[in-house]
Amino acid sequence: MDLSLLSKEFKSQKILEGTDVSGSNEPDRISHLPDGLLCYILSFLPTKFAARTAVLSTRWKDLWILVPSLDFEINPRDNYKGEIERFANFVDRLLVIRDHLSIREFRFACGERFDFERLYAWMWIVIMSNIQVLHLHVESLVAVGELPWSLFSSKSLVVLKLSGRFVLAIPFTVSLPSLKVLCLKSVIYTNDVSIEKLLSCCPILEDLKISRERWDNCLNSVISHPSLKRLTFEFYGDTSMGSFREAAGRFKYKLSVKAPNLEYLKLEDYTSDHILVDFMPCLNEADISVMNLKKEDYWTRNQRCRYGRSICGMLQNLSKVKHLSLSGDTLRGIRTVFDGRLLIFHNLVRLVLGYDYLHGPTLLPPLLGACPKLQSIVLPDGMTSTCQEMGIDMDQYVEYRWKPPKDVPECLLFTLKNIEIKCFCGEEPEELRLVKFLLKNAVVLEKMTLFCHEYCDDIYSFRDELMSYKRGSAACQLEIFPEVYSSAHHYELEFERGH
Repeated sequence: MDLSLLSKEFKSQKILEGTDVSGSNEPDRISHLPDGLLCYILSFLPTKFAARTAVLSTRWKDLWILVPSLDFEINPRDNYKGEIERFANFVDRLLVIRDHLSIREFRFACGERFDFERLYAWMWIVIMSNIQVLHLHVESLVAVGELPWSLFSSKSLVVLKLSGRFVLAIPFTVSLPSLKVLCLKSVIYTNDVSIEKLLSCCPILEDLKISRERWDNCLNSVISHPSLKRLTFEFYGDTSMGSFREAAGRFKYKLSVKAPNLEYLKLEDYTSDHILVDFMPCLNEADISVMNLKKEDYWTRNQRCRYGRSICGMLQNLSKVKHLSLSGDTLRGIRTVFDGRLLIFHNLVRLVLGYDYLHGPTLLPPLLGACPKLQSIVLPDGMTSTCQEMGIDMDQYVEYRWKPPKDVPECLLFTLKNIEIKCFCGEEPEELRLVKFLLKNAVVLEKMTLFCHEYCDDIYSFRDELMSYKRGSAACQLEIFPEVYSSAHHYELEFERGH
């Protein structure tokens, strides 16, 4: 036996018993905490690690069994028959020992070799134990099986997350009166009305995330709910060109969203042929990335315009939004039909624009004109694309197609305070011309930040030229950084959002 492990275990036990092992006389404070607080601390550990605390002392022997949160995961490296059987027996014994104690949270993740019938039996016990949070993740290339019907009549369930090829067979009677958060990833639906039926039985649902696959047996997705506040919908389909050609014309997918109280919307859909979104007067933030990639190569000009008008119609129903992100694919889809005079974002204060590598920032002027109260604009993909990114000679660049507008957009004259541009190259005349236009005409601008492209060899070659540009705002600060600062800035923002 490893003597170092024995020494560590002996030391841990002595600490928990109050024995001085470090030369100090500090008492053991942890073991004297109330059971409820210790169980709360153990609930942050996977259950197999929490179980190991039983060997520390008699104080801890049975404490882990009382923890209301159970977290089980079969490591892919251990996904073989003997290890799976030992793991399943451990879960069996624990559920028996707990003897129907309340389970606040149950999380289970495994690979495709796990016996679903065993999981099905566990679900019956868990559902009858006043479960509040249930998270199931099964990686499988085939249908896993149906979930217990009792799951769809749980009065205590608040959070339900299903990931894997579970067959979502909704029983005739469904009632989830406490459910507030629902996540469905890669599940299989029995028909088109499965989602709509499930949502209709969740009266206080607030947060919904659906991540679809093209093989999930659903062509027409209807998301309709009056209390929904957050919605994330992802539908990528199969992105291989062979699948595109095979699927083109065979299936038509449709998405319809009716959520009048929605505050946050993230929509990434590269498969649906039709996207209908009702008016959302309460919307605060929207992240839109849509383009029917599998059909685009086969469209006529009229079909392309028809799709673009449908996306513009969707954006019109999001016109109350305050924070908006549009991907480069979305811009490519609406380029030929967008009219900033008809689509006005009266409340928009922050705009994030991707880059349309086929047409450049041709929509930047009309979009600025459509945002009269805009305060901040971010271009995360830059304003041009290197040919290396397109698989062409890295010493050249894709043709740049930006022209300054005849009239200066209203937001540049009155509200725009911050501009952030990433992947800045500095070698394209039109790129520098656009920066010059923004600096000159943004008369209340406080800060412009440029993060240089990773292929930019020398940021000092154009720094002096940029610094010499005339600025419409005397208070404007221009800062230029290498790309590494952009990543650090991104993580800093994510950390602030998390707190």
